[in-house]
Amino acid sequence: MWYYQLDPNDGFDYDLAAAPLLFNDRAGRRRVAVGSKNGFVYLIDRESHRLVWKTAVITIKHAAGEPVANGVYTCPGEFGGVQWNGPTYSPTTDQVYVGSVDRCATFSSGSQRYEPPPVYLGTAASFKSDDAHSGWVYELTASGGEPVWHYHADSPVLSGATPTAGGTLFRNQNLGVSMGGGVITYLVSGTE
Repeated sequence: MWYYQLDPNDGFDYDLAAAPLLFNDRAGRRRVAVGSKNGFVYLIDRESHRLVWKTAVITIKHAAGEPVANGVYTCPGEFGGVQWNGPTYSPTTDQVYVGSVDRCATFSSGSQRYEPPPVYLGTAASFKSDDAHSGWVYELTASGGEPVWHYHADSPVLSGATPTAGGTLFRNQNLGVSMGGGVITYLVSGTE
């Protein structure tokens, strides 16, 4: 049993909202890829338990520390960087793929009075209505975390991505509503 702490003394709720990805890379090394709400994708060696690489997939500003009474502007904001669906891996390309939410916010410390229907976070957090919010889809090298390509979406990318052996990456189409799930593929009698 082991662990790797991504964000010691996290004051902005940048916990993991997406399941980590366990895989063996092209060289046969046992890896775990983790997309965090702090806006980074981490690759950790499952044998040595050491960080191999860490790559930002959103805007990062003042992400260390904790909220203060008069507020601190930070990116990622209240929705975090990598949300419900974590990274995925293609053995064909030996690349890691991930979608993310790029939005900033001002976090303030202190108590918050509950007033329905907004989301209740248990602390004072203000979000500037003029903040831009968008999303990204990244392809990163499994060996070093370098971006191969990225796509900037007009809205947050919450859905999962699915690479195929044919070299196509599927991502959910905009249906006009929030998509929390990913694309699912099946292997039947050795055929995808």
